[in-house]
Amino acid sequence: RYGEKVAKAQDKNSDIAQERTVASRFIKRAPIIRRVPKLSDIEKLLSEGYVVIVNVNSAALHGFDDYSGHFVVVTDVGEEIILHDPGLPPSPNFRGSKEIFHNAWAYQKDNDKHLLAVRLRI
Repeated sequence: RYGEKVAKAQDKNSDIAQERTVASRFIKRAPIIRRVPKLSDIEKLLSEGYVVIVNVNSAALHGFDDYSGHFVVVTDVGEEIILHDPGLPPSPNFRGSKEIFHNAWAYQKDNDKHLLAVRLRI
């Protein structure tokens, strides 16, 4: 669905066997909820002290018509979305509209959104 260009980039830059091993260990320790997340989920998790990490299309986030999968940390949801983008160069307080964020997060379809939330056990 993402095309040959994306598949080649993922294959070139990934160790799929290692990722499968890491993922199988991870799912034994962390709960996984399988549903399409919403912006309200991010707001709720942030209010509960979670660090929220999402996979976005970095190209769409920065206004380009291309695809580049990239993880960012959501730090605030208000009138705008505020992200920590660890890319090169890093942008610790990247601000964007909710519409731009949604289009980058839901690339290519709304069902393609993912979210990872972590916090220390207290």
